[in-house]
Amino acid sequence: MTPGTPLGFIASLEGENVTARKTVALAVQGFNLGVEAGQDLALSGEPVERDNDRHGGGRQAGRRGRHAHGAAPGDTRTGSGSQMIPWISDSGRADAEVTVQEFKLKTDAGTGKAVQSVETRKRRRVPAARRGPGPVRSDRHRQGRLRISDAEDAVKLRLFADTGLLRVGRRADVRLHSRLREGLALVTHEGEELINYRIAEVREGYNDIGFDVGHEHFPNFRVAVALMDGRDLRTAVKDFTVERELKVAVSR
Repeated sequence: MTPGTPLGFIASLEGENVTARKTVALAVQGFNLGVEAGQDLALSGEPVERDNDRHGGGRQAGRRGRHAHGAAPGDTRTGSGSQMIPWISDSGRADAEVTVQEFKLKTDAGTGKAVQSVETRKRRRVPAARRGPGPVRSDRHRQGRLRISDAEDAVKLRLFADTGLLRVGRRADVRLHSRLREGLALVTHEGEELINYRIAEVREGYNDIGFDVGHEHFPNFRVAVALMDGRDLRTAVKDFTVERELKVAVSR
């Protein structure tokens, strides 16, 4: 049978005039692959955990080997003579990719997932590609992207948090990363109105600007940071959603 085509079954009882029919489709693929970094941006030199996911295929597929690699854009290949002609557009030219790291992964038979810590390099964009054999089709390929920020980044202030979903009464672990030597920053919490503000001393690297989440932060708000760098105003913002418990008492 060809994958993707329907397969029909018929059952009948002789003399009872009873018939049952059922049609099923043969799987086009035995399993599917997924890859994501868990974050959109990472700082150069810091490790990032990449989550590789496999769906379907059963336990046997979960024990199969997976091959993952990280690649960065390289220089455009110059093998074609048409690239030497100035009036031909560059839009159709594909940039070469340079492999920076490779891993062999083994997905968990129960969850279908494999987590790999990746060391970020001085690259602006790192595609995370993943290949694996499929029981029906011979090869699977998925790709994700992760942007890398290094010392040459024009953005000097960035806000980082483990999650964008907070709860009233809990601590929000928020960090400000600065590529400036030092300075005083205005840190504000903004909802429909200004919730609060404070002046924080900022040094190069990570700065803890965590806080306790209150009812005034519900249902959502924004953390904003502003800092003067000579004549330039440097800013960073990050949005958060806030949950709070709803207690209902029922009395007779």
